[in-house]
Parts: sequence; structure tokens; C-alpha cells
Amino acid sequence: MMRWFISCVCFFLGSIVTLYAGEGMWVPLLLEQTRYEKMKSQGLQLSAKDIYDINHASMKDAVVLFNGGCSGVVVSGEGLLLTNHHCGYDRIQAHSTLEHDYLTEGFWAGSHEEELSNPGLEVDFLIEMKDVTDAVLALVGDTMTESERWQRIKEGTPEIAKKSLPLGKGYKAVIKSLFNGNQYYLYIYQTYKDVRLVGAPPSAIGKFGGDTDNWMWPRHTGDFSVFRIYAGKDNQPAEYSPENVPYKPAYFVPVSLRGLSPGDFSMVMGYPGSTDRFITSPELSVLVDVNYPLRIALRNIKLDIWKQAMKQDPLTRIQYAAKYASVSNSWKKWQGVIRGIEKAGGIEQKKAAEKLFLEKIMSNPQWNTRYAGLPEAFEKTCEMQREYIVPSILIKEGIFGVEWMQMAEKICRFVESLPSGDENSWTSLLNEFISDQSSFYRNYRPEVDREVFTALLTEFLKNADSRYIPAALQKTVDKKFHGDIFLYVKDLYDHSVLKDQASLGKALLKAKSGHAGKVFNLPEIALYKAFDRVFLEKIEPVSQSVDWKLDSLTRIYTEALLLLNADQPVYPDANLTLRVAYGSIEGFSPSDAVLYTPFTYLDGVIAKEDTSIYDYKVPARLKALYEAGDYGDYGVGGRLPVCMLGSNHTSGGNSGSPVFNRNGELVGLNFDRNWEGTMSDVLYDPEQCRNIMVDIRYVLFIIDKFAGSKHLVSEMQIVK
Repeated sequence: MMRWFISCVCFFLGSIVTLYAGEGMWVPLLLEQTRYEKMKSQGLQLSAKDIYDINHASMKDAVVLFNGGCSGVVVSGEGLLLTNHHCGYDRIQAHSTLEHDYLTEGFWAGSHEEELSNPGLEVDFLIEMKDVTDAVLALVGDTMTESERWQRIKEGTPEIAKKSLPLGKGYKAVIKSLFNGNQYYLYIYQTYKDVRLVGAPPSAIGKFGGDTDNWMWPRHTGDFSVFRIYAGKDNQPAEYSPENVPYKPAYFVPVSLRGLSPGDFSMVMGYPGSTDRFITSPELSVLVDVNYPLRIALRNIKLDIWKQAMKQDPLTRIQYAAKYASVSNSWKKWQGVIRGIEKAGGIEQKKAAEKLFLEKIMSNPQWNTRYAGLPEAFEKTCEMQREYIVPSILIKEGIFGVEWMQMAEKICRFVESLPSGDENSWTSLLNEFISDQSSFYRNYRPEVDREVFTALLTEFLKNADSRYIPAALQKTVDKKFHGDIFLYVKDLYDHSVLKDQASLGKALLKAKSGHAGKVFNLPEIALYKAFDRVFLEKIEPVSQSVDWKLDSLTRIYTEALLLLNADQPVYPDANLTLRVAYGSIEGFSPSDAVLYTPFTYLDGVIAKEDTSIYDYKVPARLKALYEAGDYGDYGVGGRLPVCMLGSNHTSGGNSGSPVFNRNGELVGLNFDRNWEGTMSDVLYDPEQCRNIMVDIRYVLFIIDKFAGSKHLVSEMQIVK
């Protein structure tokens, strides 16, 4: 949006609009028309087809969507894949036990046979993308409401996608919107489902600094893990089988040991998840004044309880490690977003841009009719949004964020889906469902969850308007427990059938065909249903109406912005599709008299060591290598690079994205942004927005010298 503000200013000055260096998440298919010449002028030595080509192997054939939410890169002809440690964290945790604590000790397979399978883990390769805007927009008309447009597109696009689907195994076609419903692109992927864990450093390396260092610079985290893609003997996707063989990629990236210097060109390819660069000032105000602060407060409560429990018990630490990391990640990011927007005067910038927008629109009668009322419409709609957002977050983020409630919801959805009739079939489905909950209960501590629910329910009752409090809940708390929330929750958990898998199974199997009501009458299920009913009847109708209105306004607003900038390259918001970002290696100044340089070294890891804190314990093997200065081929000038900082525009989903030098050689893995620049999803500040990467030399050093897995490095094409 900041780019648009500058666009409007420059329009009036009659000058050419230029983007900030580093800003933009560019569509690879359109790179030659949008950013290629600019990238070349900054040092890129590749052709556009080297990056994206559907007729020949190119870099896009080595970059994958990892597990539906991260990125990864293929680095060998045997399907070896690098991503972030935090992207593979839940898989590492799932394989960990007290006897084999891979989170603490790390894991390294010595052979293909020792690599660990991961049911449900998938990687997607982009085969092709193409513009299908005309075909999709032909499905809708100007008189349709936004919900009608959405429904028609939802119903009609599968047929459009189906026509382009190649013959063969593992292919899928997905149509996604760009520019908030103004353009549509078709993406064809090939999905591989046999992805095995090959190696992971101990958390003391892969998660060094923990939540304290998360989103922060300087950083000293070796945030990487190693997987391998397997295929059938025909090299095509196949379900897991011991007979599968390592995948032979169309392209894998060379790995450079030359490193980068300040000012050098860098490029990130990956799958950024979501940005909102067209957000307006009223929407941004709701976000930073109401939405994020309330979510942060509720997560504070949960995280504090989890942290204390994890400190007190090693098994709880393992069980809750992945959950804690997931919840805390956004919690800390939101704090940085608020701070960054306030520091940059983000809301004031948006208001200024909207004023200029109105002036331009009012100067053209044809535009005036369609677009002039947009700023006022956004303002009125966001006032409506403020009315429901607090109770919505209190229920969705608070009450439904409790593990016990999440299981209750899962049970309700399952029981409601059961067919009537054949009792034997019903019982079989129930047994299958109960068996599937083993992963939940393996990582569940009811006494911890009870404390969380007590605290969050107390917070809900303190802050929610009385009309959003289920009547039965209030009555029970007041009459049976004399207003004591602690006693109420204790009684619920003490008698709950959700406390363990055996109790759940016994309770569900009592409910015979046609008697699902017995399940819904269980106190814990009834409580979930009561909250769900409040949400569906009193919040969702208003929220859906407002959301549809905002979607409609945003689509039309974006249409107007594209018209105003018709002669300029414009990049769309991230939507978990392959993008290219470019910039340079550079530091930043977060505050007066403070200057951050763009590289960290192993010296900084050692300096941060604190044996009393789990996240700052340095492995003895790493210290020994440091003291001996034994860095092999990976050191430079007697030091070992660890992390680096760049001005590449990234977002969630870019975790695990490969970072390339000007020759297309791998020099690092993207894993984070700086806290001061986390607002880049809604407002880009070239002075503050930076991406954080682990230097590939540190990755290779850990694999080779620390873990002794030189055979993995030998698979790669190393450029010295």
C-alpha cells in the first residue's frame, strides 16, 4: 500500500513510479514483463527462463510447497530436500520420545533405510501456471452479490481446472485469485506423498534462541532440516512403500560456498502465504487497535501456562514443543506488526493515500460514479466490524483455542456426519475415529489444559457482553458452584470422557445408531455446542455480512488502483503460490545510534550461551569445533558465518525458501523477518523490512562437521 501512496504522489508530479528496492512478490510467469530488467540491473546473471520455464528444466522445478504451508528446495539428484527446522518441527517432535528425544539430540539417518516416514507429509511441484481470468469472470455478472459471485466461481472453476489437468499420477489443478478477485490464475501441481526425515540438528541449533530470539536480529539459529522425496520406480508419485526409491528431480540447485557480501544481489523463491497490501486505514485501525491486542492478550495466558508446565516436566516439554512454537509465532509477530505500524505512522499514510485517491477519482466523472464512495463505505463497514470482533475473538481464539474444546468440536463434526442405518457400519466408523485420536492424546496433558481453560473462561466471562454468554453455563456456574469458575472447570475435567483415549472410546461406543443425542448430552460436548450456537446465531450472521461487504469493497478498490497504475508493474498479494522476491544483503537501523550489520557468526552463538536456559544451551560438540577453529570448507577468514540479513520481501510461507545469488546458486534458506519489519504484510518500509536467512555454509558445516553426515553433502553439487 505504501507503494500505491507513492504511485499517487508521483502521478500528480508526472514522474515515473518506481518500487522500493526489495519490495514485491513477483509472479514468475510474468517476470520478464514486470521485474526482470530491474533484477538484471541489480546484478542478476540469469535469464527469465532460467527461473521459470515450462518446456525445459528450470529453477521452479526445484522449489516446492512443503507440507502445505512452507517452502523447500531440492539439492541433489536423489531427491534430497532442505527446508527450515521449524517447518519440519512437528515431524521431528512426532518421532521423539523420552528414549529418543530427537528435538534435544537431533537426528541423522546414516542410510536410506534409516530415513523416517511421515504419513500425511506432502510436497507440491509447480508444473505450470496460466491466466484464466476471462474464463472465470465469464461465470459472474455485475448484478451478483459478493457471496453469489464467490459461490458461482466456487462451482464453476473446477470444470475450468479439469480441462487443463494432465494425464498421469499425482496431478492437481488449482485456480486462485490475484488482485482480490480481479485476476485468476490456474496452477498445476504434481504432489509427492512419500517424504522422509533424513536429518535435523538438535533444537539447541535448529531453534537456538527459542521464542526470545524469534523475529529478532541479530540471529544465530541454524533453522534447517533435511528430508528426502521418494517415488515409485517410474519416478512418479506413490504412497509410502519400502519399495519406493529416491526421486529423480527435473532440476536440483547447485550449492555455493562463496557466500555473499553487503550489497550483493539476492533472490528468494518460495510460497509466501498471505499479505494485505491494499488494506485501508479503517481496516488497519481495527487490526492494530482491537484485533491483534486481544489475540495477544489471550495467547499470553495460554503460553504462560504452557511454559511453566514445560519447565517442570521433560515429557510435557516434548508434548507441547510444537504446539507452543506454533501459537507463539503469531503472538510475537502481531506485537511487532503493531509496533512497526505505529512507528511508521501507517494509519496516517493510508489516510493520506485515500485522500489522494479521492482527488484523482473525483477528477474523472466516469470513475467518480463507481469509485468515489469507497473510502466512506470502508469506514462505515469497519464500524460494524468493531461491534462483533471482540466476542468473536473471545470465543474463537479463547474458548475454542482450548485443546479440550477442539476435541469436542472434532467429535461433534464426526458424529453429525455418521450415516443412519447399519449399526455395524456405524460401530466400525466409531472405532476408526477413536483410533485416529491417538496422536492427539499422545501429546495431551488434561491437567495443563484444565488450567488453560480455567484462565480463558475467566477472561471470557470478564470481557464478554452478557448476550454472548451461554445461559446454561452462567446458570450452572452461579447455582451449582456459587460463581467459582475454578470449581466448575475442575468438576468438568474430573468427570470428562475427553481426558484420555480409553474414556473417549467407551463413551462414544455407548451411542448406538440413531442415538447421537447421547454424545451431545455429555457435559463437555454440550458446553462446546452452547458456545458454537452463540457464535452461529449471534455473531456469524453479522460477521459474514460485514466480511462479504469488505470483500466487495476491496475488489472494487483494487480494480481502481490497477486503473490508476495501469502503466506501472504491480505485484499481487501473496496467496501461497510461487513467487520471486529480490533485493540485496543489507543491515538496518532499528533506532537512533543503533546499526545492525547483515551477518552473524558462530562467535555470537558462543557468546549467547546460557546453560540455565534450554534455548541457549550450546551443544558440547559445537563448542569443541569452535574452540578448535575446525570449520572445514565452510569458514571464512577464521570465522564461521551463521545467519544473514537481506531486503527481500517475504511473508509467512516463505519459511524454507531457497536464497540464491546472482548465478542461481543456493546461498541460504529464508526463515524469518526482523521484528521491526513484520508489518511488511500490510505496509512496506524499505528502511526497516528485512528477511533473515541461515547461511548455507552453516547448514553444510552442521551436516558435515557437527553431525558427521558428509555423505549428504557429497550428494550435492558444491560450487567452491
